Amino acid sequence: MSKNIIIITSIQDIDNYLKTQNTEDCNIVNYIWTEYGFYPIYFNELYHEFFNTCSGKFIGLCFEGQEILYEDKVDDLLILKNFIDTSKAYKNNKETELLINNFKSIPDRGIAFWYTLRNFDEDKYQEIIRKYRFKNLLFPIGKDLPWKLNLFSCQNYNYAIGEKIFITPDTSWKLTNSLGWNLKLWKNYEFPNISNFQTKEYYCIFIKNTWKTRNYSSKNINDFLVGNNGIEGTKGYGFVDFLFYQNLINYFLNTNKKLIIINDLVKYPIPKHDNIIEFNMERFFNIKNFCSIVHNSKIFLTPSTSPLDLAAYYCNTHIVCLDDKQNKCDFVNKVLNTKNKTAISYNMISGDFNKLERFIAEH
Repeated sequence: MSKNIIIITSIQDIDNYLKTQNTEDCNIVNYIWTEYGFYPIYFNELYHEFFNTCSGKFIGLCFEGQEILYEDKVDDLLILKNFIDTSKAYKNNKETELLINNFKSIPDRGIAFWYTLRNFDEDKYQEIIRKYRFKNLLFPIGKDLPWKLNLFSCQNYNYAIGEKIFITPDTSWKLTNSLGWNLKLWKNYEFPNISNFQTKEYYCIFIKNTWKTRNYSSKNINDFLVGNNGIEGTKGYGFVDFLFYQNLINYFLNTNKKLIIINDLVKYPIPKHDNIIEFNMERFFNIKNFCSIVHNSKIFLTPSTSPLDLAAYYCNTHIVCLDDKQNKCDFVNKVLNTKNKTAISYNMISGDFNKLERFIAEH
């Protein structure tokens, strides 16, 4: 846990803080924006040399919801409050005018999304950082850097400078082009139960419903918009099939089992029932809250995208890998077996629902 937590609400707050530090003896870890499934790999594997060979005070600057990545690695953690805000992209269960306009003017959907939700001037941020000399500096990842450097494939790049030039090593993920990490650098985590159920007897499903779960490579903007009802557009990787979702809800209602639905940005209709609870990721994705809910569930059902990556890394629960098109389930099982847990793949369109029911009943 970081020794000191400092809330930052403006670029000037960063300057005011750094004026109080002997920065030449400090290592600074800047903000990072990329696929959230990659975050544990970055901080615990790609940046391992930086955190384990540099000496002196460590200062971290992170967006809200990312504290877990920094808190065991830095002395002072500066939380950038309101520096990102996903409600600028999706509000009232549909795209904002700002996001739609950015989609129309910026060819890359990921950059358009980032430029919509960021709530600060990245150039002014970097001007403040450049005012000071640090012992070692881990570069921020923002602007269009993740896309230019193809960081989603964990490519090698110069991520920090100072006493030496730091280059990211090869990873299992990069070498196999599938989910994987160095198990020697991995550890078990524990999370408190923050659900309203306050019992181990609940299940959990993750719903990511945005441009990312649609055919975002299409030149037709309507192919990756959620529309007025939240289920329009051409479905893509990570989309939770709506008919499957309805059948799953009915199963939990009919069997009197408790279910938490984690919604990311746009949610599906949720019946009012004591056994169904929703948890909405509002303004930002809170990794620790996500992990707390998933970790304490009996089974986690999730598309085989970033939420699966996070759950496999941090959480101790059985997992259903929905539409495992990247063949992640084998590695997920390798990890979960060390915790006496297991995972299965399930195709939401053609899968045998009876098989899923049996898995839930057996675990």
